[in-house]
Amino acid sequence: MELSEQGVAGADGAEECNDAAEAVAGIIGLVLTPMGWARVGRALDGLESALRSGNVDVLNAATGQLELATPTRIRTRLGEEGEPAPHEVLERVNRLVHALRGEARAPGEDEPDGDDPH
Repeated sequence: MELSEQGVAGADGAEECNDAAEAVAGIIGLVLTPMGWARVGRALDGLESALRSGNVDVLNAATGQLELATPTRIRTRLGEEGEPAPHEVLERVNRLVHALRGEARAPGEDEPDGDDPH
């Protein structure tokens, strides 16, 4: 996987990037405890680092860490406190999905408003 100057993955890792983008977009709608969101944040750190490295193996490992950090169900257990994704997480999701899908904006271009990860 090669990265362009904007940090966008090239065609060599297209399938891996798509898998990672789907995992990242899957964060939207989750309700997690603060500890759960902290785990997701660390997993997003790994994905951002993997994208910068341009290494497909690192990207795959980081995607796996994100999948392990998120539950298999949408809501927390009954009686367990939870909250939707913090705004900062939603912004990171948005940037990562665009980068992984090769939809990077030109340098200096404004970020769109909203929390749409697509």
